[in-house]
Amino acid sequence: MDSAIISGLFGLASTIIGALIHKEYMSRKRLKEKLHRAEQDILFLLQVERLHCDQNLALRQASFKTRVRNEAFSQGFTWSGSFTPGRVRAAEIRRASSMTTTVSAHLIVISRSAVVAAASGIALIAAQAMAGLRRSARFARAHVSRARSTT
Repeated sequence: MDSAIISGLFGLASTIIGALIHKEYMSRKRLKEKLHRAEQDILFLLQVERLHCDQNLALRQASFKTRVRNEAFSQGFTWSGSFTPGRVRAAEIRRASSMTTTVSAHLIVISRSAVVAAASGIALIAAQAMAGLRRSARFARAHVSRARSTT
């Protein structure tokens, strides 16, 4: 195989691998953005609840927070408690630190695959070069033998 064809194939393979990694990264990024928006909406609703309870407390001397939540539970709604304001802030901090780790991991994977592709490409080119040298040596030996036999 010609070295230009081999080089083109490796270029195509690295482009396809890069596109797949980019697609996976972007889908994860979009999912994380949706999670962040959902957490912000939950924080907003918790703040609305707090303000409403404060108003009830000022007007009626009771916030009715527990009563309203119990009514919601009785209607079949559940709340895991996973998205309290403190837990949302802690998750944002963890995500910020893990984002740099994720980017570093992707770069390591890309560089390793590039090294493997380059090494296999070099091995293939070297094997083809050796085969070409062997053919040339056989051809030269055959011509030298013919030249000796005719003289």
